Amino acid sequence: VAIAIERSFEMVVGLLGIDQLSKLWVQSNLSLYASVDLIPQFFQLSYYANRGAIAGIGWHSRSTIPMLVATSGMLIVLLILLYRHYARRAAPSWRVSVFVALSITPLLSHTIDRLRQGYIVDFLHFAGLPVFNFADLLPHVAIVLLATEVAGYFRARGTAKARRLAAEDGVESY
Repeated sequence: VAIAIERSFEMVVGLLGIDQLSKLWVQSNLSLYASVDLIPQFFQLSYYANRGAIAGIGWHSRSTIPMLVATSGMLIVLLILLYRHYARRAAPSWRVSVFVALSITPLLSHTIDRLRQGYIVDFLHFAGLPVFNFADLLPHVAIVLLATEVAGYFRARGTAKARRLAAEDGVESY
């Protein structure tokens, strides 16, 4: 259990480092609201200060930042508690450890940004999408890993049930 939690912690530190360093690079090399075309008409680096939630929702409300910081803190605690509970019952697979790291990192990163400067640095801009940052990608990868973990669980459970039923019927299984 301790090793799995330690691995997740190491992943969080590494991913958080990539996210924070990429934001610092953008802040050092681009002016606020400036853009650089990397793939014309498709992908730009665009420095935006996101003072709200997803895609800037709620940016005008004074209560947005304290509410988001408190919500992030509660979600981090909940994820850690659920992970520890799960790890005590079964040895977590690598997918679960990575899922936890990918889920906690954006919460920590955005909380750091909000507390340090009052906004989140967004800079990845694909045509037709809101501007986002590295940490915003991580929950999407986490969902894919969780889906494969759940699918594997049900596949293993179905295989075990099929073997048990075959044994009850006197059929040999290989």
